[in-house]
Amino acid sequence: MNTNEAINLIEMISNSYHQIAFTKEKSRIWIEILVKGDYELSKQKLEYHIINSKYAPVINDFLVIKKNNNFEKLEEIQSADYEVIRREENDPVLKEKRDAAKRRLIEKMTRMKEKIEGDAIE
Repeated sequence: MNTNEAINLIEMISNSYHQIAFTKEKSRIWIEILVKGDYELSKQKLEYHIINSKYAPVINDFLVIKKNNNFEKLEEIQSADYEVIRREENDPVLKEKRDAAKRRLIEKMTRMKEKIEGDAIE
């Protein structure tokens, strides 16, 4: 949700519940929190609250924050990585760069292993 949408929700509350007053500071705090939520879902929940409750809502009564689906993000990252690998495997120049980087990494890991084993003996 953007700032204007957050302000719209605050105005809905203010116009529906006259006993609640929004100072500049209170509005700023509410906006800072509300922008983290989903506007349409939060608005629907707020409308339900206004229809069904004579008490002014607190943020927790209506704010809906969509949770990130990390599995979908992981699949997107993997798909992009596979595409990079496919391009590198099909392009001789990129393949050579990849193979050289792989060799350097293996050499570094071998040196680190030897150092660790040498330190363990002492």
